[in-house]
Amino acid sequence: MRVRVRWFVWVWLLVALAVAVPALAPAAYAQERSLVWERFDVDIQVRTDGSFTVDERQTIRFTSGTFRVGFREIPIRNFTRLDDWTITDGRGNVYRRAVSGEETYTFVVQEYSTSYVIEWFFPPTSNSTETFTLSYTVHGGLRYYDGGDQVWWKAIYGDRSFPVLAGRVRVIMPSTANIQQWAAYVNSVDARDRATAALIEGGRAIGFDLTRRLNPGEEFEVRVEFTPDVVDGVAQPWQAAADAEAARLEAEQSFRQRWGPVANVGLVALTLLLLFGGPAAAYTLWYLRGRDKVVDQIAEYLPEPPTDLPPGLAGTLLDESVDMQDI
Repeated sequence: MRVRVRWFVWVWLLVALAVAVPALAPAAYAQERSLVWERFDVDIQVRTDGSFTVDERQTIRFTSGTFRVGFREIPIRNFTRLDDWTITDGRGNVYRRAVSGEETYTFVVQEYSTSYVIEWFFPPTSNSTETFTLSYTVHGGLRYYDGGDQVWWKAIYGDRSFPVLAGRVRVIMPSTANIQQWAAYVNSVDARDRATAALIEGGRAIGFDLTRRLNPGEEFEVRVEFTPDVVDGVAQPWQAAADAEAARLEAEQSFRQRWGPVANVGLVALTLLLLFGGPAAAYTLWYLRGRDKVVDQIAEYLPEPPTDLPPGLAGTLLDESVDMQDI
């Protein structure tokens, strides 16, 4: 019976090892590969028909491992559809759109219920810098208001495992429109300390330049308001929910800016109170409740035992220890 149990345990260990090794291998392989975006530049061109084109120029330095696939996922949020896909690289290659497969210099676009997924395939690349330009057109992505229409776009996406060292986003309006207001955000937080903005081309375009790197997981979003009734289109069904979410985030940020310093002061005061008042409170609690009460001495000498307990037990209760004198 013991031999059977031992054999059964070894079989299960071998099965678990066979399952775990292939599962862990891709993760270990992925950790061996690394890259960095030296630049991530985006041009957004608003058209009079209410659509706008996006050109993403990604200059990537492959620092470790070999790469042959580019990947981009665009969540379907705050627009109706994307089309007019093109991909080129810095060597002048124009990638051909394919239905499937991984042929070099081709790309595949998959549309799911929640996102578009784009993959492009290039020759094996390692220890070099390459530039890829992904272009597409956004339909139903503008916001329409009485005071001015707006384009909001997460220009540099945050779903990255590596940093972006530098970048610029340029938004260009139709010739008859002028830019009225603008803003930029990093993970929905005002990015005035992370980027600069300047009007160009007579006020019909604006350029945002990053002043600090974007860490993995940080996205850069721009918002530009321009002259109303210049482009065609009407507010889409998603706009009301997007405006409500923007108002909520703005209220949260305003609350943090107003009460954040007060909360910090309170936290410092509480820390000091716990640091210095904690030991004092513990000592006071011990002094009042935990220590042995002081008992006045009744007499220096008793001519007879004060209790019927055996002397050894009485001595143990008196000093709370057993010693040879008690024994």
